[in-house]
Formats: sequence, C-alpha cells, structure tokens
Amino acid sequence: MYKNKFLILIFLVSLIWNTEINCNSPLPDSTEGQTLKMEYARIAYKEEKYQKALAILEENISLNAFHLETYLLLGDIYAQLNYPDKALRAYYFIIKKKHVPELLQLVSLNQVADILSQNERPKMAILETYLKIGIIWYRLFTLKKFSDSYQNSLIRQAKKYFFICNWYKYNSRVTAYYLAIIERDQQNYEVAYQNFKDFKKLSSENPYADPEEEGRINLLIADTLQKAGNYQKASVYLRDLHQNRSNSSSLKEYANSYLEAMHVETWSLGASLMGILDTNVHNLTAEEKENFTENEERLVQKHAFMWRKNLNFLYASKRYHNYSYLFTLQGKEDLNLENLLSSYDTREFSSSMEFNFDTYAQSLYKIKYQYLKTFIKLDNNSGFAEEKTKHTITPKYAYNLTGEHNMGQMVWGLPISFVNYSTTQNSTTELGISLSYRSFELSKYFAPVYSITLSTVGEETGSGNSAQMQLSATNLFSNFERTTILFTLEYLKNMNKDDQLSYTTFSLDLTLSRQLEKFKNLYFDSSLMYIISDEKALDVYNKWKIYGGLSYSI
Repeated sequence: MYKNKFLILIFLVSLIWNTEINCNSPLPDSTEGQTLKMEYARIAYKEEKYQKALAILEENISLNAFHLETYLLLGDIYAQLNYPDKALRAYYFIIKKKHVPELLQLVSLNQVADILSQNERPKMAILETYLKIGIIWYRLFTLKKFSDSYQNSLIRQAKKYFFICNWYKYNSRVTAYYLAIIERDQQNYEVAYQNFKDFKKLSSENPYADPEEEGRINLLIADTLQKAGNYQKASVYLRDLHQNRSNSSSLKEYANSYLEAMHVETWSLGASLMGILDTNVHNLTAEEKENFTENEERLVQKHAFMWRKNLNFLYASKRYHNYSYLFTLQGKEDLNLENLLSSYDTREFSSSMEFNFDTYAQSLYKIKYQYLKTFIKLDNNSGFAEEKTKHTITPKYAYNLTGEHNMGQMVWGLPISFVNYSTTQNSTTELGISLSYRSFELSKYFAPVYSITLSTVGEETGSGNSAQMQLSATNLFSNFERTTILFTLEYLKNMNKDDQLSYTTFSLDLTLSRQLEKFKNLYFDSSLMYIISDEKALDVYNKWKIYGGLSYSI
C-alpha cells in the first residue's frame, strides 16, 4: 500500500512539473474576495472541519488569480489528512509560481547553493513552504516502507529543503534539528553532533522553550555519540541528564537504559605477527658507529630484524548494580632473525584486572591491578630466563568535564609497584602519581590524550631508586575509510645519582592500522618510530624502528 502510494506521489510531482496550467503565464495577484474566503477557510480548518475548508479553498483556486495563502493552507490540510502527494502538489505549485522552479528538480546541494547565491531572499511564506516540504519528505522516509534506493531518495529530498531553509537562516532552531537527525540517519555523526549542538544553543535562547527540552536534546546527542562509538562522551551527557533534578523520571529512565546498554558484556581475542627493523640495535652513538669495524666481531651488525608474536584477550563484564570490571591477558615475544643477536630476545607475560564503581555521577572510582613477568636471554646460546616480576596496584579517580568546549575526562592515579629482580635477587617498591586528560570531542581529526607521570623507579643494579618524569601526547585520526592513524609524542627523564642510569629520551611514533577490504577482522598494522636519547655518562644516540605486520581479532 505504501509503495503504491509513493509511486502515485512521484507521478503527481512529475505531473506538476510538466503541467502547463498557469505556469507559462503568471497569474495576477490575489483579490480581496480570495482574502475573505481564505479567512473563512482558516476558521473551518481550526475547527477541524477539513472538508468544508477544502471546499472554500477550491473556490478560491478556481478564481483567475493566484492566492499564495490558499495553496499553503491547502497543503496543510492535505498533510493533516495524510495525503502527502496532494500536499506536495500544493506546496510545489507555490515554489513554481513565486520562487525558483529549478530547485524542485535538483538533487546536488552544490547546485542548489549555486542557484540560491544568484537569487534574492524570498518572502517568509515561501521559506515556510520549503520547510513544510522538507518535513513531508522526512516523514515519508521514517515510514521505512520502501526499497533502499527509494529511502535514499526520500532523505536526500528532505535534506535539500532543510538546506534551503538553513541557507536563508529561516526558523534556524527547527532547521538545525532536522538537519541533525538527517545527518544522524545518514551516519554522518560528526556533522549531526555539531547540528545538535546548534539546536541546543538556539533552544537555550528561546524563553518559551519547554523546561525539559534540554534533557531531550542531551538524549539525542548521547544517542548520536553512542552510534558514533564515542561511548565516554555519550556517558557524560547521559550522566548529566540523570543527575539534573528538573528532568522527568521518564527521561532519566531513558538515560539509565542507554547507560546500561553501554555496559554490556563483551570479549575479544586477537593475535598478530609483526616484523621489526631496528636501525641501531646496540644504541650506538655517532662516534661508535664510525668506529664500528673495531667492534664488529663482538657486535655483529648495527641493525637488527626481529619477529614479534603477540596474543591478547579482553573481557568486559556487564554492569552489576554500580559495579563492573575489565580483565586483560597478553603474551608477547620478540625473536631476532640473527642468532648472534639473540641476547636481545625478550618474552613478556602480563595481565590486569580493573574494577569500576559508577553511580552515574560526574565522578568515577576505579582500582586496577597489573601483573607483569619478563624474560630475557643471558647470552646467545641460552634459553629464556626470568628477568623480573612486577605487581602494581593503582587507585584511580576520574572526573568528567561537562563544558561545551572542554568536554573530557580527567583521571588521577596513584600507582604502587612491587618489583622483584630474579637475576640479582633485588626487590624494590616504586611509588608514583599520574594525571591524564582525554578529550571527548567528536572529531575525526582531533581526539587527543595528554598525560604526565611522576614516579620512583627501581634499578636492578641496586643503585637506589631513580626519579622519573614521563610526558606524553597522543592524537587519533580516523577520517579515512577502514583506516586509523595514531600519532604519539613522548618525553622521558630518568634521574639517578649514578650517571650511568641518568638519561633523557624523546620519541615520535606514527602508527597506521587498516582493515583489509575482503577480510572483516584482518588488519594491516604498521608503525614508524624515531628515538633520540641523551645519556648523562655518554653521548647522544638515535635510531629508527619500523614495524609492519598483520593482526586478526574476533
């Protein structure tokens, strides 16, 4: 039934376009008699006597003069009676008589913009007509009763007319709302988010707005962010909605349901194989590189190629009242291709468990336990031997910032580590404090994370703990199909009374991950890292590390 109705609608719209009646020779302006009849029709419309109103309007149309308000009310009545084909016929006729008929045929927004830039601003009644046409097309789209191609045509038509309204800044609040939900439906989440923010700003400036409107807008924004995968920022809006006492219980229930949905049980298992080229495996200074031939027999070669095998598992629990937890497990092994450099081989096993206490407030409380065991080869002919075992407990306090221009999360941590070195039988306790900020802004180009950590670090030689400062800045780019790019800057300062253990390291890391087109869970991963280090007792050394390989996850 809906499809037939839609085909009739298309037929009538095309019929309107090809109709010669009153199109080639403009009708004269309305008469006083038409204006009087229009008032009678409007009264009948307000009293919901639609057939009576239609009869009066038909008389107005039959007169030999164009009366814009007649066609506008005629379209309103047909829209009210759920005859979108007849409503569009009336609205389209207005545009053809009083504005730019070419706009009705165009689909490209760039072409629409070109025509609009060449024409003056139309009367308010014309802009109102464009808005009503857009609403009808969008309502037809929401029926979800047609084929995918028809659905795409419907939403493109709706977007065009709201674009026209937005061009002329007509009814900006309503226009911003429809453009936002259309962009959301087209999965353009970043644009939808910005439009919803415009809608929220315009609504806040409306003195007659419903007090709960802000809450409903926040719910729409949260839904958009959740669909975009930005769960943390979505949770900020939902928490604010939940905590605001002026919101109704139904809105809070909606917010709760969204928050619960974001705490579903999930798990993943991944494996990767990656080749690594280290251009300065021995960390040689420039002078040592020049004199390398003197130590070539001992050092073998300046560079090294190794294989890295990695296996990881993640499990995130569902929410139990206010509690949830996250468990991870990882195994990693680096093996040099050159057997004479096997003393640089490493093996690592780690796991973590993080417990979260969440009351839907701005503050979150976490505690994380981490276990790390590392293995090395003492010489080229031996197997792996245990190097150290590390247990770390980190209480965390997270605070969500809710400002429109600085939305993000601040996390404070107090890591306490207990380290045991197997080779020297030394044990040490490490203390630290960390602070990180993560922006929740929805942007494909800018998603930064900044962190600073101050800590004491144990040294295997027994030279006492070093004081260490670590600064890092990371940004995620995701504006590429099936591809993400991660850029990281890191600064590390290690200070010890023994000059041999004092150093400064600066590193740049550019990582690219691309999902392979024909294999859903298979990725090509690559990374380019530059490291420069200044050891107090030695000269500066630098090197490049190049990574490339495949990873698979389920």
